[in-house]
Amino acid sequence: MGRLTQIWAASLLMLFISCVYYTYLVIQVGTLDPTIIQGEMIKSLGSYGIWAFGLDLLFLIVLGFFIKRRIKKKSLLITSGQSPMDSDQS
Repeated sequence: MGRLTQIWAASLLMLFISCVYYTYLVIQVGTLDPTIIQGEMIKSLGSYGIWAFGLDLLFLIVLGFFIKRRIKKKSLLITSGQSPMDSDQS
């Protein structure tokens, strides 16, 4: 997949997750009033506390590991004389 396609897919995934969360809040509260939904959103997200930072840290460590591995793989392919595009297709 190309870089633009990956960015597009990630954007659509984030939009879908946001819509599911908003729908969950509307069903839980029972109204579409934005002020009530905003209050519930703040209450819901505020209850995560330190766990949100822990999950962010874990996600960033795993993401950094995969990015570092991919960069290392591409640099090895370039030094060996192969094109990085050849290895992505196999």
